[in-house]
Amino acid sequence: MERANVIALIIAAVEEQTGAAGPPVEESTPLFGDQGWLDSMGLVGVVLDVEAEVAARTGLPVALMDDRAMSQGRSPFRSVEAFGDYVMSLLTELRAAPAG
Repeated sequence: MERANVIALIIAAVEEQTGAAGPPVEESTPLFGDQGWLDSMGLVGVVLDVEAEVAARTGLPVALMDDRAMSQGRSPFRSVEAFGDYVMSLLTELRAAPAG
């Protein structure tokens, strides 16, 4: 899965959660935090939507909101860009992991 596809999935999920109100969602759009577009329930909805779609498209068992995500110094959910980078890093790791 290409990064552009992941970003598009995230943007679509955010637009669905927010009703596409306001300015267009872009890579720089803050998702969660002081300037974030989403409250905690909205963030959970976006993460679950993206997780399900990425798993369906790749066939890989992705878990996007786990202890690893929550324990990072900088939240992977701070912006569309950061979330996309986090998804891509997990996909890279899953593809490189030995089958077992």
